[in-house]
Order: sequence, then structure tokens, then C-alpha cells
Amino acid sequence: MKRRRRPITLAGVCIAALVGVTLALAPRPSFSLDREMRVQDDTPVFSTVAAAATSALEHRDHLSQFRMIGLSWTSGPGSDVGVRTSLDGKWSDWTTLGPADGGPNPNSREANHARIVTEPLWVGKADAYELRLPSGFSGVKVHLVRETGPRLHLKATSPPARADTTQPPINLRSAWGARPPKDPPEYASTVQMAFIHHTVNSNSYGPGDVPAILRGIQAFHMDSNGWNDIGYNFLIDRFGGIWEGRGGGIDRPVVGAQVLGFNTGSTGVAMIGDFSGGPAPGAMLDAAGRLLGWKLTLTGVDPMGANRFTSQDSSSGAKYPAGTVVTLNNISGHQDANYTDCPGLVESQLGQIRTTAKAWSGAFLAYPAGFRGGVYVATGEFTGDSISEIVTGAGAGGGPAVGVWRDTGVYLAGFYAFPQGFGGGVRVATGRLETNGPRDVVTAAGPGGGPAVEVFRTDGTNVRGWYAYAPNFAGGVYVASGNVNPLSAGDEVVTGAGPGGGPHVRIFSNTGADLGGFMAYDPRFTGGVRVAVGDVDGDGIDEIITAPGPGGGPHIRVFKLNGTEIGSFMAYDPNFGGGVYLTTVTSPDGKIRWIVTGAGEGGGTQVRVFDVHGNLGAVGFFYGSPNDTSGVRIAGGNFIGSAPGQLAVAEGAGTLPIIGFRRIDGPAFLPPS
Repeated sequence: MKRRRRPITLAGVCIAALVGVTLALAPRPSFSLDREMRVQDDTPVFSTVAAAATSALEHRDHLSQFRMIGLSWTSGPGSDVGVRTSLDGKWSDWTTLGPADGGPNPNSREANHARIVTEPLWVGKADAYELRLPSGFSGVKVHLVRETGPRLHLKATSPPARADTTQPPINLRSAWGARPPKDPPEYASTVQMAFIHHTVNSNSYGPGDVPAILRGIQAFHMDSNGWNDIGYNFLIDRFGGIWEGRGGGIDRPVVGAQVLGFNTGSTGVAMIGDFSGGPAPGAMLDAAGRLLGWKLTLTGVDPMGANRFTSQDSSSGAKYPAGTVVTLNNISGHQDANYTDCPGLVESQLGQIRTTAKAWSGAFLAYPAGFRGGVYVATGEFTGDSISEIVTGAGAGGGPAVGVWRDTGVYLAGFYAFPQGFGGGVRVATGRLETNGPRDVVTAAGPGGGPAVEVFRTDGTNVRGWYAYAPNFAGGVYVASGNVNPLSAGDEVVTGAGPGGGPHVRIFSNTGADLGGFMAYDPRFTGGVRVAVGDVDGDGIDEIITAPGPGGGPHIRVFKLNGTEIGSFMAYDPNFGGGVYLTTVTSPDGKIRWIVTGAGEGGGTQVRVFDVHGNLGAVGFFYGSPNDTSGVRIAGGNFIGSAPGQLAVAEGAGTLPIIGFRRIDGPAFLPPS
């Protein structure tokens, strides 16, 4: 059946309201007075300033109008140059221009070592300029960007978004009148990270100025710097508009000219404006987050994560000389890789960009964005289309709220599994627990709620319930459901006691009848036990997989219904004591289920994959930063056809309540609409 993706939702609330902006294409007429831009050089009288001189003042007026100005020189002390411009005799304030601190890798075909070039300064319109040149400069040239050539036809165009992505509206190159590149673009093998810049231009431009600013930057980069095209992959205006920069395909790993030594494998996003003295507006930050939430997801990169990168900067005075291995956030500022102040005060706002990108990289928010109690996640097919739906349970502090969602983020149903005032959270599973009936949602209370197991239909109808342990036990219960009893045709419920209850696993029939249980670990261990089920040995019957709660080490064990162990291994370093979350996924050959583990709180967001004997441990990924200590919860499902190894993923306390999707080897994906 055809399924339609809604806007990313939070129980029916559009996420655009959360991030504070609705992105749209720039309102441009289909035919305008815009013209192509080119750089025309002007050699000042004082093109060389003697070292003995303190400075020189250059004045040029009655010039043909220009829109941008920049400088270059062959040698100099590295000082900034003062610039001001005039239109019809009205002078601007003085602005300092220094050597540009980004650009192509030194060994690339675009590298130009002959001249030192500044960033261009947008002036709107001007017909005169003055310079203050410190001593020691030689070979100075002034680069004036002027509109030349025939009028351009500009159209507000955006490519159609792919069905499996949250691609934002992006104004393509045709919307700002881009010149074609000099040579075909270069491509990396993938995009591993993003750098944020600011263009150090005026902050007072209007929406209609943006295409001209982009044409001016491109002209300066191509004509003055000698580059192949505009250096940035994307640019964002102060109104939240996103613009395609360097040509080659917005969804492809185009190599830019933006961070010395780190262009290959990164994408560069430039904020149009100067944020040296103040922060970027919220609309820009939100647009950058939404853009990178989409762009990085295409290659499975976590916006909140960090990775190791090798510098290719062979220039003298490099911050990280070529060959240096550097750990950088997957969304970093220009100054994190090069000696520069770029992107100004936006550097302190990168956390907001990362958080927004993370929100947009997932499929949906399961609870309000302010909720930070973590999310429990399960999967099950409820709608008859052979595609798994998502069941979420709020962690501690969120009330016992259960949500049922299509994998596309469409909210289907929800209910409270326990009294609304209970704040211990709710754990969830799914199973076929009614004879000839639909799949049900199995719930259990978190700490403080008693050992109650309650079974619901997706509309909130309570089917049945029972106590899994002594009624006075308040440590919480973990649940799983599957066909672990070879004598029954339906599913059973498997429970694990929470902290304080010992590692006690119990099995119940679909009616709640006690089918027995066992201690999965030393009975003296009081950290609790987490459970999952799946046919990991290919005998047609699900096995019970266990993991200790906090304090027990990452010891995974696999049991038959009667407590016979058939597998045992360490999922992480034996000294890790944060507990482990569990699920299973279909193996590539479709014959068995593989065990998937998620590190508990304190262990990072590392997901690993194993067979019943503990093999395959090298397969896996970090869902967030390796330094993130929130833990990660996982649920195997079927979201894209019958492809194996698909996971729904959520994080623990302290993080946004996002449901994301990963393949077991790490790449992110969004289920098709």
C-alpha cells in the first residue's frame, strides 16, 4: 500500500515549530535585472608601501559602480588592510580585510600560491574606495566585482526531495545565476563531516540581495583566487534560506575549497554575514541544522558524533600539518581545523546546530523536544503491510506514555500504560498474545511502579495483565515477547527483573500463566537483567537472550526455555559496568537472528552485532559521539523491504527523544514513504 510521509512530527506537532523556522525557497521573479558578475582589477597608486612608512592612504573615486571589493598582494606583513567605500559621496565605515584563511588543499589543482588574497566584502553599490595600507606591502591589487554581461533569468527552483530523506528546500544554482565551473568538479568517496563558516560580509542585506552576493563571492573565488568555482558547498542567508554553492550535485560528495587540508570528505556551509562581534540569528542556525541533518544522514554520519581525520594541509604554518590525525566533531567550525577566527561567535552556537541536525537526521521525535528521560523502543507489524511499526515507551520522568508510529513518523495511536502520575517510565515489547488476534503491545513499569506486566491493543484496550514478580518489588521490569515455547503456536512474554530483584528471568504464556524461569547470572547480583528473544540457532523456536543491568559486566548469555545455556560472550570490555540493551535482527541469509547489543548508560552509544557464539563483534557503530554516555536502545525491524540488519534506535536519558534508523554496519536511512 502507498504510504505518505508527513512532516516530521511530535505527536502531531510539526517540528518546524520546534526549531523556529519554516524553510522556503527565496521569492525571486522569473525574470529580473540581475547580471553576471566578474572581477576587474584596479592597481592603486601605492601598490607597494615602503617598509619604513607607517602606512599609506589610497583614494580612488569616480569609478564604474562595483558590488564587492577585495585585495591581494604578493608579499606583506600579514596585517589587515582598512577599506571603506562610497556611493555618490556618502562614505561607509572603515572595515578591515585580512588574508583569507581557507581555500583548496595546497596540493590541489585549484591551489594558487602566487598571491595573498583577502575575503571579498559586499558593499551593495559603490563608485569609490579608500584603503589604509600598513607598511611592508608590495604588489597590491584591488579586485572590484562588477555586474557585466546580459541579464540573467533567475528562477526559484529546488530539486525534488528523495522519499527516504528529510531534504530541506534548497535554492539551486540556477536561482542565483551561478557561472559554470571552469572544470568538472572533484568528488570524494564520501562525506564524513561538515565545517561551518561565515563569509564576513555585511549583515544588513535584504532577501533580494542574496543572489547578487552569491554571484559576487563566486566571481571573487574564480577570478581573484583562481579557483574552479565558489568555494563553499552550501550557503545560508540571514533569513534561513539555503543555497546550493559549488556545483556537482547537492547529494554528492563534492570537494570544496573551504578548509585547508580537510576539503576531501567534508562539506562546507557558509553563513552569509559577519558574526565576529555577535551571534548568528536563529533562522540561520535552524537552517544549518536542518541542512546538515539531511546531508550527513545520506552517508550515515551522526551530527552529534566525532571522528578521526587526517590532515592534508602541506602549507607552512599549518595548524595540523599534513599527515596529522585529528579528532574533530562531525559538525565543526573552520577554526577547529585552521588558524582562523571563522566562523566568529557561531563557534559557540555549534551545539545548537548539532542538536537541530540530530533532530532532523532521525525519522521523528517520539515525545516533546524538552523531554530528556530517554526512550524505550520496540517494533511490530500492526497494519498488514509487512512493514514494522515503532512502539515507544517514555523513560523516567515522562509518564507511562506509549506511542505507536509508522516507520515514516506518522503517529498512529498512544495510551498510558499505567496511571498518568507515575514517573518511572515504561518498557515496551510486541507479540501475538491473543488467539487469532492482532499483535499486541506488552508493557512493564520502570522503577517504582511495581512488577506489573500489562498487555494492550494499539488503541489502548487493555487485554490482560499480571505481576511478574512479588507485588512489593519496585525495581522495574524489562519485557520481551516471542515464541520461546515449542509446544505453543503463539508468543510468550519473557521478563527480566530490574535492579534489586536479582537476575531473575521468568516466562509467561499468552494468558499470563507461569511457564517457569531461571537465574541468568549469580543470584547475588542485584543489578537486574535485560531480555530479548529471537531464533539465533535456526531451530524455528526463539531463544532467550539476557544481559546484566548496571554493575554486572557486559556478559551476554543465550538460553532455551528450560534455562539451558547455548551461548555466552562479552559484548564490550569486561570492565564496563553500565549494563547492556538487547534486540535481534534477521541475518543476511534470512535463516537465523543475530544478537544486537547497545551499551547502557556510561558506555557511549556503541552498537555491536554477534551470532550466538559471540562472533561478528567487529560489526557495529556508534549512534552518537563515542563520548556520549547516555546509552543506546535498539529494536530490530523490517522497514525497507526484506533487507536484513535494520534497526530502530533511541538514546537514553539526557538526549532528544528521537527515533532514528541504522543498518547494523552503521549507515543511516529513512524508511520510504
